[in-house]
Amino acid sequence: AAVRGSGKLVLLDKLLTRLRERGNRVLIFSQMVR
Repeated sequence: AAVRGSGKLVLLDKLLTRLRERGNRVLIFSQMVR
């Protein structure tokens, strides 16, 4: 289970890195929408 979970975590990590590259703009936008 841990191995399968780590595989998903790797994918999430890649997605998070991409989100972090755009992240600041997205977070600011989401906060303004709220």
